[in-house]
Amino acid sequence: MASSPTADQVRQLVRKVLAQLGATPQELAALEEHLLVEQGRCRARSYRTPRLWATWLLDVELIQFYDQQGRMLRTISLRPPAPARRAA
Repeated sequence: MASSPTADQVRQLVRKVLAQLGATPQELAALEEHLLVEQGRCRARSYRTPRLWATWLLDVELIQFYDQQGRMLRTISLRPPAPARRAA
């Protein structure tokens, strides 16, 4: 994924991963999205189904996925991997 994904790109990724984790098409159709705004800046977006949810932490470029008990199921970094360093 590009270094600065759009909200739509992340939403599509979240839907795909939630489906892999067991969300039904009906749950995904009713996916709720909420924004966390602090001091006038959007800090996070959350995506909720009845059984699963995800949080996109914008500042650290991570998406974390949870079950309804709050157990973390998966983490995805949106940052591109750092280039390999060459030995001198």
